[in-house]
Amino acid sequence: MAVPRLTRPTRAQLSRRGFLAAGAGTAGLTGLALAGCRGPGASDSAAFDYMTWGSSFEADGVNAALDAFADEKGIDAKPLNVPYDEYAAKLNSLIAAGTPPDAGYVQEGMAMQLGEQGKVVSIADRDEFAGWLPIAKHYWDEENAVGVIALEVITMFHSVEAVQAAGVAPPATMDTSWDWDTFVEQADALTKDASGRSPSESGFDAGDVRQYGVAVPTDLPTLHSLFASNGLSLFNEDGTECLIASPEAIEVVQALSDLIYTHRVAPTPAQASAMGSGSALLLESGRVAMVMGGQWSLIDLAAGDLEYGLGVHPTFGVPAICVVGGANAAFVDSGNEDLALEWMAYEASPETVSLYRDGLWMPMEEKYYTDDELISTWVNDDVHTPAYRTACVDPLVQHGVPYFSFKIKNFPEIEGVLGGGIAPIFAEQTDVAAALEALAAEVAPLMQGAYPDLVEG
Repeated sequence: MAVPRLTRPTRAQLSRRGFLAAGAGTAGLTGLALAGCRGPGASDSAAFDYMTWGSSFEADGVNAALDAFADEKGIDAKPLNVPYDEYAAKLNSLIAAGTPPDAGYVQEGMAMQLGEQGKVVSIADRDEFAGWLPIAKHYWDEENAVGVIALEVITMFHSVEAVQAAGVAPPATMDTSWDWDTFVEQADALTKDASGRSPSESGFDAGDVRQYGVAVPTDLPTLHSLFASNGLSLFNEDGTECLIASPEAIEVVQALSDLIYTHRVAPTPAQASAMGSGSALLLESGRVAMVMGGQWSLIDLAAGDLEYGLGVHPTFGVPAICVVGGANAAFVDSGNEDLALEWMAYEASPETVSLYRDGLWMPMEEKYYTDDELISTWVNDDVHTPAYRTACVDPLVQHGVPYFSFKIKNFPEIEGVLGGGIAPIFAEQTDVAAALEALAAEVAPLMQGAYPDLVEG
């Protein structure tokens, strides 16, 4: 993925997904023709098709594992890599023709719809997935679920040089996370004009800032992480109401806006865009000291020269961290359902896929979060940094809150409207409450209910 996976004001704009889509832009479609060679419902145990989107780096990691799996099984495995923006249409076409791939990535909302239609195989009662964390299995009804490609969390990256120079120590555990006032104070200490002054100091020149303390996040997964830390679920349980205009949401969005226009510790969106798109480029620009975003940016940071660190993002009082992940599914009409499920379980192991060790993915099985020896198979200080276990691994299990992409029906359209409405709020100083009330009214007619999503026991 390189992800994005899941970045966004819209899904395609979310840095992680945007990266994936870009990387897949030149993917060959020959594989799609191969996938369509089988007749409807036909099975060919010697052939196995796996359909993905993603960057070339992600594709290389997946394909290497697929080749190893194929060698073990004595089958001919064909990876089918499709550009993200074309993916849903291609997959729908293959399914409609009765010639789906054996398995493949699926956008979350589409996966739930296909589950309702009986087009994907449920993993709910399969032994291969019994050890998965509950947050990795999403139920379209009370008894049937789809799994994820990988898990991801929201974290906060920083430039080691910048924080050391300012005497700032970003917290690495949820129980030591900064409250918002402390976070603002630390961001102030990290913000410097050309004369080395911070915004709280007399003579600070806001027109000549050399380094900002933080970049304001505008993507919905990161906002969801902050909303949850303020005790807010953005939608009611039955998926009939969006609470973007609630007092808790207004407080968070106002606090973020104030970072730019009141505290002067963050660039405007236009300024940030000129510095670089995504966590890695913002930090590498040297113009921003801290960035909140998806842990998948580790793969980009590790490839650069910046000495980086990470920690937990600030909270509004409740320990919470957003967990995201795209769907991975076996298709009912492929004729190779059992083999597809076996592949999905194989791909879920950090011991068979390099993308976990490379910083892109986090695993689904609980044992990879609780057993020190198994944690060492995918977490390494060179990529993940020494703080990763306490800042990402432990919080995912203890304080993870799922993103809404599986639970809320019609979420792709809702997400697009929310993202497109929130981003402009930060473009200039504005009445945040009024803007969010207008946005809530725009989202209201799009609400269509909710799936069970996470089911206990």
